[in-house]
Amino acid sequence: ALQPCNMATTFLDAMRQLALDAEIRPVQALRKEFAAALADIAARTNPTERCLILSGGVDTCAILAAAEEQGVTFSGSLTVITDEASPDKAFAAAAAQQHSLSHHVIQVTSADLVESYLPACAKLLATFDGMTLRNSLVVAAAMRKASELGFKHAVVGDGADELFGGYSFMWGCADDPAEWAQKRNKMCAEWTFATSALAAAYGLVSHSPYTEPRFVAWAIANTGRADCIGTRPIRLTYQGEAIEHVT
Repeated sequence: ALQPCNMATTFLDAMRQLALDAEIRPVQALRKEFAAALADIAARTNPTERCLILSGGVDTCAILAAAEEQGVTFSGSLTVITDEASPDKAFAAAAAQQHSLSHHVIQVTSADLVESYLPACAKLLATFDGMTLRNSLVVAAAMRKASELGFKHAVVGDGADELFGGYSFMWGCADDPAEWAQKRNKMCAEWTFATSALAAAYGLVSHSPYTEPRFVAWAIANTGRADCIGTRPIRLTYQGEAIEHVT
């Protein structure tokens, strides 16, 4: 028979495992749905014509990780850099290297972006909205290069910040998760992205696993503020060095 102390230890271990399982199951479900969304994109695109617009951030690096697990390949990746000191360049390069992915860096100044792409973007998108145009300039530069390289399909990270609270203005409502969910869901129901129009202007079709209808429906139904907003300790390996980080 178990001694009382052993029974208590066994009970505590079981409770810890249950708590751990409760944390792991939603993550496993998310990974499964995300992989399915990426597989849907892969099924309708030719791998030799498919590239990844690689920002070096969490959204597109998650795509790379899921793609490797699913055996989905890209024939190249592209990163637009406007500032030599930007960490995006090094992180994107490291991600591409880790996944043995051909990596094209488009180095351009902010002034060159404005001169080369602003008039065309304003006309194509029929807007003078500053934020929309600012974000569109980098996308246009990436799509132009992708077209020059012969790609027909560009996978991007659109929708990740909207679905999972990546914007700082979504970090409120700490005491009202229902309001947070309502605002998030409304934003996702009404979202529009300039990426598809910009891609089409250069003869490409853009795709994002984060905006695949099945994945959006799952995320809306199964994630809330507590899942998206908060701090998490993570361990990064960058250039062979392990980095402890809280994000």
